[in-house]
Parts: sequence; C-alpha cells; structure tokens
Amino acid sequence: MNRMLKEEKGISLVEVLASIVLTTILLMLVSSYFIQSFQQNKHMDKSFSSIQLCQNLLDVYRAKGFDILSSNL
Repeated sequence: MNRMLKEEKGISLVEVLASIVLTTILLMLVSSYFIQSFQQNKHMDKSFSSIQLCQNLLDVYRAKGFDILSSNL
C-alpha cells in the first residue's frame, strides 16, 4: 500500500488550494497598485487641466493688456 502512494502522480487538493490562495493574494496586490495608479493619474490630469486653463487665461490678458482686467475690477 505504501509503495502505491509513492508512485502516484498528480496534484493534491491542498496544493491546488494553496496555489489558488497565493494567486489571489498576488492579484489583490497588483490590482491595488493599478487602482492607486489610475487615481493618481486622474488627479494629475485635473491638476494639469487647471494649470493649462490658468495659463491660457493669463495669455489672453497679456495679449489684451492688463488695463482690461483693472477696469473690470
């Protein structure tokens, strides 16, 4: 009987479950990294858009002269 068990080939249920758990942990770590990366990218995109808008507005005032700005105040 002992000899039969040693010659048996295949994967046990414990090995399958352990590999599933390790794969799940790895996927959770990788997915949390991607989620943080996407959130940071969204934040940087908003910051860049607001900076670009301010620069465009400043260019318009420079082209027209700052007298228009002071007369509106």
